[in-house]
Amino acid sequence: MHFEWFKQETGFPGAGVFSVCSAHPLVLRAALRSAREAGTPVLVESTVNQVNPDGGYTGMRPADFRRTLEELAASEQFPAEKIILGSDHLGPYPWRQFPAEYAMEKARLLAEQSVQAGYRKLHLDASMACSDDPATLPPEVIAERTAELAAVAEATAAKQNQPFPLFYVVGTEVPPPGGAEQAHGVEVTPASRVRETVETMKQAFFRRDLHRAWERVIAVVVQPGVEFSNHAVVDYQSPASRELVQVLDALEGLVYEAHSTDYQLPAALRQLVVDGFAILKVGPWLTFALREGLLALANMEDELAAAGQIEQPSRLRTVLLQTMAEHPEYWERYYTTDLDKLFSLSDRVRYYWAQPAVQHAVQQLIQNLKAVSLPPGLVSQYFPDLFPAIRAGELEATPELLLMAKIKTILQYYQRATEG
Repeated sequence: MHFEWFKQETGFPGAGVFSVCSAHPLVLRAALRSAREAGTPVLVESTVNQVNPDGGYTGMRPADFRRTLEELAASEQFPAEKIILGSDHLGPYPWRQFPAEYAMEKARLLAEQSVQAGYRKLHLDASMACSDDPATLPPEVIAERTAELAAVAEATAAKQNQPFPLFYVVGTEVPPPGGAEQAHGVEVTPASRVRETVETMKQAFFRRDLHRAWERVIAVVVQPGVEFSNHAVVDYQSPASRELVQVLDALEGLVYEAHSTDYQLPAALRQLVVDGFAILKVGPWLTFALREGLLALANMEDELAAAGQIEQPSRLRTVLLQTMAEHPEYWERYYTTDLDKLFSLSDRVRYYWAQPAVQHAVQQLIQNLKAVSLPPGLVSQYFPDLFPAIRAGELEATPELLLMAKIKTILQYYQRATEG
């Protein structure tokens, strides 16, 4: 009943649900518009790196993120009550370089702030070791910390008389936020480990008298054998997950939540849902599509500037690389070349769109292209996948609409995968 209860409470009609894990305004607008056109709610989750008590890399706390999303919803004529907010990897991850008590204090504060801001789905992730922990945390410690965060969330909801129930996702088979460093040697979670994880988590919840909260645990994070890295994607192979899928019958209404599903083929996304991985997470693929669109627009701007139609080009690519060089903390452990910085599937460039210099360049790029007439042949050159819709009169070739159409293409893969 657990996952079905979640769907009943939130109004999702399909066999599964997909979660948009992004804080970029254009991605969020595309998600809202796509959901409005499909007539469904939208599930948006802020990751612990994006939004947290210290502001994350977006500079936002949970209440700020909610306000931003509601403002975007108003501009898209999307009902605010159909926005389901979630927190992805809610736990000590951003503070793991500190002792566990400090990191967990921050995580508890994030849980409190998230519930206060109206978040309804919390992926609790206490799987990472902190500075005074052993390199690999015992499952019992992970479970205790997970239950501790759930207790904070439940107490906060009770204090506020929340009119809706909270729902939780747990599990120790959690990939790092944003994708893996390498995408080979991915091991499907053994069925026996799932049983142990669920029982360990359940007992940790019960020790804190969180019996009713456990009834609202809707999913377990497992590794179904999908992953992506800088230049590789591990595709889902249904037969490899057969034993894992069979365990679901004994898990009291739980489903699996699949992370790192970015770049999977549409048929694989659908098969994941059919097999019981009913919650799909997508994030970097959406900002990858955004980056792809922005650099295509920047190339169009260069052509128009060379033709004398634009006097002050944005130089977006140059500004982006310069900003990444000035603030290397988000990529230096992962990349060595400019090619990787701009075109890696891991899309760590997403950390830089909120930087003031980059924001200014993007705004200038869009303003420049809105001020001129875009030749159809130029649009076709850099947006060939969208040109048929433009020719058919289904899409207007303006900068923002081209960008959102790129993002919506990915969202539609997930929409179709979770239907029926």
